[in-house]
Order: sequence, then C-alpha cells, then structure tokens
Amino acid sequence: MSEGTVDEKVSIIIPTYNRAQLLRECLVSLLGMQGVEENVEIVVVDNGSTDETRHIVSSFALRHRGVVYVEEVRSGLSQARNRGVKVASGGIVAFLDDDVEVHQSWLGALRQAFRNPRISAVGGRVLPPMGVNLPSWMPTSRMYLLSLFDNGDTPRRYTQRECFPGGNMALRKWLFVSCGLFDTSLGRKRRILLGGEEVALYRKIVRGGYEVWYWPDMIVYHKIADRIDPDWILNYASCLGRSDLRMDLLYGNKWKCLAKSVRSVTQIFGSGLRGKPMVLSQRHFEQSIRRHYAKGYLQELRTILDLRVWRFR
Repeated sequence: MSEGTVDEKVSIIIPTYNRAQLLRECLVSLLGMQGVEENVEIVVVDNGSTDETRHIVSSFALRHRGVVYVEEVRSGLSQARNRGVKVASGGIVAFLDDDVEVHQSWLGALRQAFRNPRISAVGGRVLPPMGVNLPSWMPTSRMYLLSLFDNGDTPRRYTQRECFPGGNMALRKWLFVSCGLFDTSLGRKRRILLGGEEVALYRKIVRGGYEVWYWPDMIVYHKIADRIDPDWILNYASCLGRSDLRMDLLYGNKWKCLAKSVRSVTQIFGSGLRGKPMVLSQRHFEQSIRRHYAKGYLQELRTILDLRVWRFR
C-alpha cells in the first residue's frame, strides 16, 4: 500500500478468558476512538470463559456491527490468537490484551504506520494507567515483566534482538502465510504464565527480511496494579525461563541451550543472595529475577529430559 491510498481494513483481535469487566472497559475504549466505524472489525476470541463474556460481547455486537464474537475451546493464548487470525477479514491484523485501554490516537497511529509499504509489522507503547505508581525496586530494564514497553518518542526499526509487545502489535495478514501462525506449544495457558509465542513469530519475520517498526504513538494503557508484587514478578520470570528453554529446543539451538544451562547453574549457586531481602532494592531484585529465570530454565529442561527418558522405558 503506497502513501495516500485508501486505508486497509483493520481486524483487532482480543483473546479473553474470564475477565468480562476488563473486556467491557477495553471495548468501550476501542469503540470510542475516532474512525473506528470505518473499515474496522473487532474480533473477540473467547477462550473458554465461564463468566459473562459472551453476553457482554453480544450486547456490544448488537450496537456495533464491527464487533464479532468467536469461541476457541482449545486452551491457550496462542490457540486463541490463531483462531482470530483465521476469522479476521482485514489486511492488517492487530492484537490487544483484554486488560488494556487504548489511547484515542491508537487507530490513527496504526494506520499511519502501515501507509509506509516497507513496514510489515509494528509494535507500540504499553504504559501503566494514570495514577499507577511503579515500585522503586523494579529495574527499568525489566519492565517487560510487568508487560510494560516504552522505547521512547521516536519511530524506528526494531533490531533483531528486540521484539514487539504481544499486547499491542499489528501485522500485515499475509505475514501469517509467509511465516506461519503462533506456536501453540508456547504462550500462556489459563493461569500458567508461559510466553515466547510473539518472540518466536518475531524472529521468523525478521529472518525473512521483513521490516518491523516501533511506533510510539500507538499507545495502550495496561492495567497492571495487581501485578506489582515481587512474588508475581518472580514467578513470571521463572515462567519466562521455562518458555525460553522450549524455544531454544524447538528451534534447534541445542548449543545455546547447553551454554544457557551452564550459566543458569552458575547463576543459582554463584549468587550470594538467597530469598528476598528485608528491604528490596533494584540491585537485589535484579539478582532475584536472574535466579528465578535460571531456575525456570533448568526446571523445564529437567521436565523435558524426564519425559524423554520415560518414553524409552
């Protein structure tokens, strides 16, 4: 699509599971944006909710023809996202979490990004809502553990070592034909905080030579107040360690897996810190994050090795 052409249809996919009230607030913010009635559909993928999710989405669909309700009975965020991609009728597919609210400029910024024909995918900013104070003990470089992402005010191409945020990303739909869908062995399943599915897809896109850009005016506000807890963050760090081990094995990085396993053992037994200190500081919490990530990595390695040994008994 070249500069100045008519904007492509945008399909906004929102996977959800038992968060009806948060989903309602997300939909209200989306439907309050300028231009949302023009060439936009909102696909809510219900991943087995037992609350009022279906009723709430149906009530929005009665008033807004662009709202679509879809069920996906197979558990997992990747399964729900893939179902949304298959249903989406737009040439651009955007993904939001069900616990965000969008900035008024979100849709306009997204459209502006994709007017550049070289850009194949974009990721935006994920900020805390107004009034939410971030803890002083949380290292700035680890804000992704709170699902917050802010790379500044200037649009730029992502590097190979970065990744777009899963809760605020958009891709041209043909990328899923070229690079495949989300890996269903990765990603969150109910309350198990695994991840990695966006990272795996991002790596395929970048290796294919496609341009992925950071677009700062694509802003969402993520309701993370219940996550600002050291135990929650450290558990998530452990789950990301498990996810990274899966990715390393799935995508043939056996030597990398060996090297990271050795580093993980060193991280666990070489650190002088044991448990949480009485007074948290960024330095101490950074050490705790690294140890929990390492534990998760080794825990998943042991689980996979145990399964393989069991198969050959």
